[in-house]
Amino acid sequence: MTMRSCTDRTGVRWEIFEVQPDTEGRTIGRMPEAFRSGWLCFQSSTERRRLAPIPIGWQRWEERELLGALDYGQRSPRRTPPELRIPPQVSENQEQPL
Repeated sequence: MTMRSCTDRTGVRWEIFEVQPDTEGRTIGRMPEAFRSGWLCFQSSTERRRLAPIPIGWQRWEERELLGALDYGQRSPRRTPPELRIPPQVSENQEQPL
């Protein structure tokens, strides 16, 4: 799996990665139809957004294309308390396997 990062025009750093839901779990039935095949997650230190379906070829997009897709992502509440979050270790536009 690929992880990308970029910084928006306000200086907020975003980590971007694919999420594939567990198709055998009970939660998939409660998930909106658009997200059942997976989504692209945009995560900053204060916000998370989800974009579904996963855009083909997003791993090779330029930073401006990633930031454009961010605008279409749906805001999603963060469930991990700030004190338990692991800070990202990816440098700008660097890919890292998960």
